[in-house]
Amino acid sequence: MQLYLVRHGQSTNNAGHPRVVDPNLTEIGVVQATATGEHFQKSNFDARFLYTSPMRRALQTTLRVKEPLGISPFVHPDVCETGGLSVGRGMVREEIEAEFPGYILNAGISEEGWAHPDLHKEIDMGATLRAMRLWDMLCQRHADKKDRVIMVSHGDFGGFLLSYLFEAHPQKEEFFNLYNCSVSLIEVGSGANTTTLTYVNSIEHLPLESITR
Repeated sequence: MQLYLVRHGQSTNNAGHPRVVDPNLTEIGVVQATATGEHFQKSNFDARFLYTSPMRRALQTTLRVKEPLGISPFVHPDVCETGGLSVGRGMVREEIEAEFPGYILNAGISEEGWAHPDLHKEIDMGATLRAMRLWDMLCQRHADKKDRVIMVSHGDFGGFLLSYLFEAHPQKEEFFNLYNCSVSLIEVGSGANTTTLTYVNSIEHLPLESITR
């Protein structure tokens, strides 16, 4: 398996606008997401699987990534940011289906939303355990099939996933300060202990004026 971990594009919260629970992309974020999708397309990228967080900024990023590739994204709650939403349960199933037609929704996304009520209390260990669960799912589905997989997630949770896989320092942001729409490549071979971090936080595909954290 080749897993291309993509952080979402710049959100209004990232840009310092008045904070909201589930922010949209900024204009710069749309540029970043569009450039990321074009990058995969120009690279003759034969990806057939695309996973995304159910948070609005990730769903909007995924829209620009999936269009040139013709992939139907899987929306999975375990890909969300650390701590989920500060309040509420997030977009409900009907809202996501209406705004993002063609996305395949995990059964955990209901008419009450996708975020477990206690998710906002998630601490570092909880995020690590969720990263472990997500990684096990990805490996069960894709590791032995040489699949190319894209996953649109978040800065902190992406750091937890990378820290778990490569036994990095628990202060994940010190090691993996992921920029908006950066791409990190994780490769899994057929033998034991063959998970490799090929590159991390690549932003070469982004226009210089659109690079943000």
